[in-house]
Amino acid sequence: MSLAGEAARNGATVAGRGRPRKGGRINWGTVLQRMPRQFKASHVRSVRGLKDKRSSEIFAAITRWIDAGAVKRRERGVYERVK
Repeated sequence: MSLAGEAARNGATVAGRGRPRKGGRINWGTVLQRMPRQFKASHVRSVRGLKDKRSSEIFAAITRWIDAGAVKRRERGVYERVK
């Protein structure tokens, strides 16, 4: 039996990285509602449960918000909620 198969069966780790799984999925719509009218990525990181998220995940969420028209980029590193 391989180690990868054993780890997948007991569900204790995430994708074989050896880290225990924390919480569930992030509702990024709720995160956006918590943001002030103008915010930075550091404001997103301050939301409970997002402290340990990689910056690439946070900027991916901001990019999705921009593409959806919910956020506009004001200047470098500063974003504004539209809705």
